[in-house]
Amino acid sequence: MREPIVYFGIGFLLAALLILGARVLARSRVGRLARKRLESAAPPNVEIVHYETTKSFLMDVAAKGKALDWLRDQLNGTATQSASAPTPVRSDGAVLK
Repeated sequence: MREPIVYFGIGFLLAALLILGARVLARSRVGRLARKRLESAAPPNVEIVHYETTKSFLMDVAAKGKALDWLRDQLNGTATQSASAPTPVRSDGAVLK
């Protein structure tokens, strides 16, 4: 009498794990595809910079208050890269020089 209930419970748990696993895989794929589409839509003269972690972005850009310096430089006509710019990393993880 209890066996069908136990089998139903095990089946339900396995189905829930499969659904959660599929969602995780779908989210990682969707994010990767969206990033590729955004990069391909950028003009050829744009340098795309990838940070290894969010913490490195916050330390290099946000904490130093230079998040919108590129915009000010563009408006002033002095579009030069600052000396303390972060090391750019390609999407495949290779460091650009």
